Amino acid sequence: MLSNNVTDGAIVNVASIAARTVLPRGTPYSTSKGGVVTLTKALALEVASRGIRVNAILPGPVDTPMLATTPADIVSVLIAQTSIKRKARPEEISETIAFMCSPKSSFMTGAAVEVTG
Repeated sequence: MLSNNVTDGAIVNVASIAARTVLPRGTPYSTSKGGVVTLTKALALEVASRGIRVNAILPGPVDTPMLATTPADIVSVLIAQTSIKRKARPEEISETIAFMCSPKSSFMTGAAVEVTG
């Protein structure tokens, strides 16, 4: 847990759009990502008085080694669910995380931001 001496800061938990949608054989993964979103909201309330913001990012399919091990039929479904019909590049997700940690998002806490294309 956080030290009581910590004041001001930003935490970004990485969940997944799977927290809000379920795929075949995806129950454990979706359940765990839903838990990350709930943790984010609860912790945001708990540490807000110390100036610490807590948010979550919910990426869609990202071109990572994990996605490379996902069955092709599942990857096709994930990509079909995006508006722009492609996987995200990791840097597209990290740019959003950088924004969420920056002063530009100083009024955002307890949010679960979908970055799903």
